[in-house]
Amino acid sequence: MFLLKLDILFMLIFSSWCPNEPNNGSGKEDCGEYIPSKDCWNDHNCFHLNFWICEKKKA
Repeated sequence: MFLLKLDILFMLIFSSWCPNEPNNGSGKEDCGEYIPSKDCWNDHNCFHLNFWICEKKKA
């Protein structure tokens, strides 16, 4: 998985969930978000606006 930030491609190495995550809070957390300050992943409501990541094949 790669993270595109400020036109620089970084390899995202760390992929652990935050404590007690994923928990699908209220049954509505089908997306994920990375929390840099905690260096972990959280499941989140997909209607919450965030930056995004995607996968793309090499050109």
